[in-house]
Amino acid sequence: EQSLKEYTKYAAEAKSAESKAAGAVKAQEKVVASAKKAVITDSDKLSSAKNQQMPQAAIKELSVKAAQSKETLKAEEKKLADLTKTASKAASDLKNAEKGVSQSKD
Repeated sequence: EQSLKEYTKYAAEAKSAESKAAGAVKAQEKVVASAKKAVITDSDKLSSAKNQQMPQAAIKELSVKAAQSKETLKAEEKKLADLTKTASKAASDLKNAEKGVSQSKD
């Protein structure tokens, strides 16, 4: 059975990991929000170019840019999902560590 000292150390490490993971999720949420804005902006520009019957070269360039921004958004959303899983595990680890500290005090 682990000692109170070991559980306390584990809890401190778990708290640090949970805090870092939560911070990473918040930062990535901002990146995703920015990527979403870029998709909307690029999509609007493309629609506008088509409505104004701009030259095909310009429409093609805007189409490529819109597709790239959608791919970027997908990649950033994947990163967010991964970070969210990591943060969830860190929160669970912290809860378990705190439970261990509590039980070893009894």
